[in-house]
Amino acid sequence: MPTLLVLMMSILLTACSSAAAVKNVQNSPLPPTAMLESTAEEAICYTAELETWEDASFAEDGTPLVSYSYTLPTLRAAREDGTVIEHAETPAEEQALAMAAAFNDRFSTWVTAEDFEGLTQEAQADLDWRRAEQMEWTSGYVLELDCSVYQTEHLISVFGVYYSHIDGAAHPNTWMMAWNFDLEEGTFFEPQLLGEGQDLQAAVTEEIIRQAGEPAQDGTIPAEAYWEDYREIAANWSTAAVSFDQEGMVVTFSPYELAAYALGPQTFRFSYRWMEPHLSSHAREILELESP
Repeated sequence: MPTLLVLMMSILLTACSSAAAVKNVQNSPLPPTAMLESTAEEAICYTAELETWEDASFAEDGTPLVSYSYTLPTLRAAREDGTVIEHAETPAEEQALAMAAAFNDRFSTWVTAEDFEGLTQEAQADLDWRRAEQMEWTSGYVLELDCSVYQTEHLISVFGVYYSHIDGAAHPNTWMMAWNFDLEEGTFFEPQLLGEGQDLQAAVTEEIIRQAGEPAQDGTIPAEAYWEDYREIAANWSTAAVSFDQEGMVVTFSPYELAAYALGPQTFRFSYRWMEPHLSSHAREILELESP
């Protein structure tokens, strides 16, 4: 299997990259570093960095079979002086390493590309069949995942766009994904759990339906092009790609979820000010909002 290339794109001001050149990789916005006080004298600094993992396989004659490029976040813990913690020297550092491991484990399947060899075998069989049928083969199987990161002292929110294309398919597939990590608790959380009871779930559903019925810039009503049962789909908004940025919460439905593929993803935004009355006290802490 070809050598796996790793390109480090540090979200810190000092960037670090591998010696091998990797094409078509873009940096995400630079989020702040999270620093949590462990004791009066000790502080742990958490930084999410983006790493791009790439590989490709080819038939014996050089025909492309499978290529992938996954830009994924990696969480690292560092001491106050900036030294990355490799081996814990205190209980606080042990906890910090455990937190980083919990975050990174969520993306381990992508990092290891567990299905790469199986896909290569599948693509080779597909290529052989297409050649026997005198059918065209161009780029093979192409898989991409491009993530961006929004980070605060209490939250890491990751938004990803997954793209896949198989030679001969009518069109590629695009899927939006999101992961949200609580730096206080050291766990991932589901966005609907930020509310008190079912209040947030219901409020967001109602607001999605309202926004869908508002005229777009071109004068069209988005809901008129949605599936007939879009209201029921909207009620399951927490299963869509829910992420956070400086302005608030973003709910993104992938192509085909609310409407035809040609209409692309459908995005709905919710400001923190709008959300605040529907949030629990812990959610206000995660999102760094003042308690009412």
